[in-house]
Amino acid sequence: MGQTTAPTRWRSLSRVWQVLGLIFAIFVVEQDIEYTLRTAHLHPGSGVLGVTFTAAPKFAPGYLKLSAVAPNSPMAKAGAQVGDHIRFDRPADWQRPLRKDETLGLTLDHAGVQRHLVVTTATGDKVFSADDRAFTLGLGLSNILPALVGGFIIWRSGGRGAALLLGLSLVGFAKASPGPEPWLSTPETYPPLMGLCVVALIVTGGFFLAFPLRFYEETVGPLKRWVWPSLLATMALASLANIPASVHYLLTAQALPVLGDGFFGVTVGAFAAMAGSLAAMILGWRRARPEAQKRYALLLIAFGMIVAIQGVLGLFAYVDPTLVGPKSLFAWVTIAVQGVIAPGLFAYAILRNKVFDLSFALNRTLVFGVVSAILLVAFGLSEWALDKLVHIESRETNALLDGGLALGVFLAFHHVHRFVEQVVERLFFRHWHEKEAALKSFARQSPAFEKREALVRAFVVELQAFGDGAEAALYLRGAAGDYELTEGEIARAPRTIEADDPVLVLMRTDRGPAEVAATRSTLPATLALPTIHGRDLKGFVLLGPKPGGLEYRPDEKTALAAVTAQVGMDMDVLRMEQLEQSLASLRAADRRLEDARLAGIGGS
Repeated sequence: MGQTTAPTRWRSLSRVWQVLGLIFAIFVVEQDIEYTLRTAHLHPGSGVLGVTFTAAPKFAPGYLKLSAVAPNSPMAKAGAQVGDHIRFDRPADWQRPLRKDETLGLTLDHAGVQRHLVVTTATGDKVFSADDRAFTLGLGLSNILPALVGGFIIWRSGGRGAALLLGLSLVGFAKASPGPEPWLSTPETYPPLMGLCVVALIVTGGFFLAFPLRFYEETVGPLKRWVWPSLLATMALASLANIPASVHYLLTAQALPVLGDGFFGVTVGAFAAMAGSLAAMILGWRRARPEAQKRYALLLIAFGMIVAIQGVLGLFAYVDPTLVGPKSLFAWVTIAVQGVIAPGLFAYAILRNKVFDLSFALNRTLVFGVVSAILLVAFGLSEWALDKLVHIESRETNALLDGGLALGVFLAFHHVHRFVEQVVERLFFRHWHEKEAALKSFARQSPAFEKREALVRAFVVELQAFGDGAEAALYLRGAAGDYELTEGEIARAPRTIEADDPVLVLMRTDRGPAEVAATRSTLPATLALPTIHGRDLKGFVLLGPKPGGLEYRPDEKTALAAVTAQVGMDMDVLRMEQLEQSLASLRAADRRLEDARLAGIGGS
C-alpha cells in the first residue's frame, strides 16, 4: 500500500506525450469553437446547402435521402424536395463541413429522373432560423470547457502519468464532431484528417481506461504485469475492427460487409472502456489509504459523471438522434453535467483537494484571475444594462449619470472583490493556511521546550503532519564529523550519512534547503533542510515524498526552512544549557570532593 515510483515506461515518453497532448488540446478547442459557430450558423466561413439527409444504401450505393429542405436554400432553388435522393461527385462531401461560396457537383434523383447539378453554398444565417441557437451554443460550450480543463491539466502535469492521462481523456471526449471543421475541411485535407479524428476517438477510450489504472499505481501499488499489455492488445483489436469501417462509411456513405458502418462498434467499445475505467477507478479508490480516499472522492464523482453521461449519450444518439436534440430534457442535462458540473468538480478537486499538485502559485493566480475577470464582466454588464434601461435625453445629465455609475462601480468593485477573495481563500486554500499556521505556532512554542529530546520528537511529528504523512528524519553531527540519525525515520535511509554527501555539500554552499534529486546523492528523500550556525552545518532534516506524489511547493519549502532554522537554534540553546548544567554539577561535585579531602586532613 506504500507509494511507488513512476514506472520506467512513463519516464521516457511522458514529456513527448505532454507536448503532443497540448497540441491535441489546442486543436480540439479550435475545432470545438468552429463547430459551435457553424452549428449555430454564426461561422463567417461556413457554407450550407440547406438540406438534411440520411444514408440510403438500399436505394443505390452512395445515395442519400433528403429528409428536410430549407426554403430559399441553394438546394431548394435547384429544385430539390423532401424524399429526393442525391449523390455527391465527391463521396466524402456528404459529411464534410462545407465552406462559404463553395461549389459542389451532385446528382439529384427526383421520382426516378436524374439530373446533374452544380450548387454553390450559402452562409447558414441566410438559410436557417435562430430558434435553436441557445441550445447549440450551450452544447458547444459544454465541449469547449472540458477541453480547456483537460488542456490545463496536461500543461501542468509535469509529465506525471495519471494527470497526463486524465487531461488527454477530457480533451479527447470533448471533440464535438467526428471530423475536421471548415478551416481544415477542404476536399483534399478532409479524408486523411477524418481518419485521424476517428483514430483519436478510439484512442480516447484507451485513455479513459488507462487513467484509472495509472491512478491505481500511483495511489495503491503496482498492477499485475498482464494488465497493461492486455489494454494495448484490446485497443489494437478495436482499432483494426472499427477504424476501417468508420472511415469508409464517413467518406462514402456505404457500410462494409460484416463490419457495417463501424459506429456501433465504436459506440459499444467506448461505452465498455468508460464502464471499465469507472470500475477500475472505484477499485483504486477502495484500496487507497483513508487520507487518499478523501482527496480523490470528488475526482471519482466527476469522472463517473462523464463516463455515465457519455455512455448514455452515445447509445441514445445511435438509437434515435432526436433523443439528444434541442427538445430533449436529457440533452440539456448533458450540457449541464459535461459542460459545468463535471469540469467544476475536476477544478475543485485539483485546486481544493490537491488531487494533482499543479503549482500553488499558479493555482492561486488562476483562481483569483478567474474571479477578478468574472467580477469585472459582471459589473460591466450591470453598467451596460442600466445604461440601456435608463434613457436620458439631456447630454449634461447623461454625463453626470455616467460619471456617477463609474464611481459607484469603482467603489463597489473593491469591496465586493475583497469579500469574494476572502471566500475563495476559505474555500480553496484553507487547508494550506491551517498547515502553515500550525507550523508557525510550533516555531513560536519551540523556545519554551526545556528538554532537547522532547523538542526533537515534537519537531519530527510536526514535520510529518505538515507533509500530510510524509516520512521525516532528523540528523545531527556526531563526534566523528558524520551525521547520525537522531529522530524519525525514512525507509532505506542510512543511520549515518557522510559529511560530504552531495546534498550536504549543496546545503553548505547555498545555505538553504536542497532538492535531493538535483544532486548526485543517493539518499531516498525528496527535500533536505539544514540547520546552519555560522559556517557549520549542525544538522539537517530529510523529508520523504508526500503521499500521492505531490511536490513541496515553494511557499512550503520557505516555511519548512524557517522553522528548521528556528528549531536548530533552540536545540543549540538547550544543548548549551545542558552543558552548563553538567558543568555546574561537575563543579559542585568537585567542591564536595575538595571539602571532604580538607575535612580528612583536619581530622588527622
